[in-house]
Amino acid sequence: QLRLIERLFQHIPAIERGAVPTDKIVLAQWQGFQTGAAPDRKIYLKTGFYGPHVGHELFHNYELSGIAKFPNWDSLNEPDFSYLGYANYYKRMADFPKEPKGFSINYGMSTGEEDRATVYDAIFNQPERLRNRIIQQKDKVLLRKVHVIIDGLNKATAGNYGRLHEQFNDAYWTAADREVGR
Repeated sequence: QLRLIERLFQHIPAIERGAVPTDKIVLAQWQGFQTGAAPDRKIYLKTGFYGPHVGHELFHNYELSGIAKFPNWDSLNEPDFSYLGYANYYKRMADFPKEPKGFSINYGMSTGEEDRATVYDAIFNQPERLRNRIIQQKDKVLLRKVHVIIDGLNKATAGNYGRLHEQFNDAYWTAADREVGR
């Protein structure tokens, strides 16, 4: 189990490693999902799962613990958009493109919490791909979300995110800001 946790932490940014102590990682299936974050600040992983999306679950723990807050998130979306909720999302997920405009992936359309976690995951794991997509699609909504996540995490960590990870620094997104407008 310790070796699995060490492999898991290879995928997690250094600043996040302290967010959830290793005794809070539970290697078991949780409600049928591969991964999950719970209000008890535990991260549940299906045994053998140690993929990069664990950061998505750590981001949920940032919010559950109050470390990072994003009170005006919903206002970043287009005025006519409302989150679908989990039940409606799962019923209709095949109706949506994989990467709809304004969202890093369509799962972000389910709730604000999942929207934030999926944007974070895209910033951390595929920043260049995300930046290029924002520029190509002229996606102002998604670009605003990127900046809100970056600003919130840098505020919560006294700027450590931006110092440790280039993509969590506003300068990384300058080309997108210039091409799309902020």
